[in-house]
This record gives sequence, C-alpha cells and structure tokens, in this order.
Amino acid sequence: IGYIMKLTLFFILFATIALSMDVPSKPDGYLVAQSPNKTARIDVFADILCSACKAFEPEFTKFLKTHTVNGAPVTDFLEVHYHVFPLPYHHNSFFISRLVPFVDQQNFANLTAFDFITWGLSVQDRYLSSGAIDLSEPQVIDNMCIDFTEEIAAGLVTYDQCIEAIHNTSYELDARTSWKFGAYNGVSGTPTVHLNGVTVSPPFSAAAWPKFLKEYLPVH
Repeated sequence: IGYIMKLTLFFILFATIALSMDVPSKPDGYLVAQSPNKTARIDVFADILCSACKAFEPEFTKFLKTHTVNGAPVTDFLEVHYHVFPLPYHHNSFFISRLVPFVDQQNFANLTAFDFITWGLSVQDRYLSSGAIDLSEPQVIDNMCIDFTEEIAAGLVTYDQCIEAIHNTSYELDARTSWKFGAYNGVSGTPTVHLNGVTVSPPFSAAAWPKFLKEYLPVH
C-alpha cells in the first residue's frame, strides 16, 4: 500500500509540474561537447542511480567517442545534452544530483559535469537503498564525498567543499529545476531520450546508433 501511495503521489506531483513551470534562469542541461556543424540534437534525461541509465550510458558514450562522420567526430554534428532527473523513489539520487551543477560551475579543465554523471552511474550501487540500507542519510552523503574527492576529483575538490556543495541551496535548486524541466517536457522515467525535441526509443548498443541517426547526420 505504501508503494502504491508513493507512486500515486509521484504522478500527482508530476501532473502538477507538467502543467506549470517558471522559465529557468538559464537553459537546462549539460553539454557533452561543442557541435560546430550541428545537424541534430539529443537530450538525455537520466537518474544517476537508475540501473537502466547505467546500462544505457557506456554504449552511448562509446558511440559518441568512436563514431566519425566524413572523418570528423560525430559530436561535431550531434549536439548532446544531459539532464539530471532524480526519481523520487531513489532518495539518495537527490544528493548526488546536486554535485552535477557544482562540478559544472567550477569549470575544471579535466572534469566536466558529464564526467561526473558517468562516474556516478558506474558506482551507483554504493548509494542505492539496497547498497546503503544500513546507512543513515549523513553517512551516505559522507561516503559520496569521500568517494568523489578520492576517485575523480583528487586535487580539485576537498571533502569539506563536497559536503558544502551537497548542502548548498543553490545547487539543490538547480537539481530541482532540472527535475521540473524534465517533468514539464513529459519525462516520467529514465533514461528518456529526445531527438530534436521528440521522445524516441533509443538503441542500447553503440553499433546501432549510426543506423538510428542515419537520416539526421550528413551522408558519408
């Protein structure tokens, strides 16, 4: 009954947000790479603690990093934006999602918001309810910051800066705004992928992406 009630409340909230949203102060999403010759745009709405997102991301990233069009990287033509969409039943996702705008706003040379999302997806089992079942909320946050600062942000971010970022109301608002933006655009689960603004069913293998996008990229 509790689970059904949670889902009911989620869809009521989703419907409320979908009907009305203030204009964000800046465009939502995190750009993966500059696309000087853009012919198509992909928007990925992902929950960092979503297992399906974890399955989707490596193959999609492999396609972005290895596929070429007329000798140029596919990202020269395909503009990709990631959006955080923490699902309400993944409680700890709201904490790790706050670190995405934090990383993005630091403008690190070797650590982007997309790098952080990729890392978060790869270690999500540590912070899912099943993996953190015996941990309190402060303990989960503590572990997140230890892992983050030691594994991908060593020398860039201190543990104290990470803790401060998670509790920063500005970053919390950024994460909530991203969720509202997704809900307003019809997102209710993850991963959700939009191609040129339209929801599509994306492939989950790198090899299938070229055919999937064939008519939206230059002929080669």
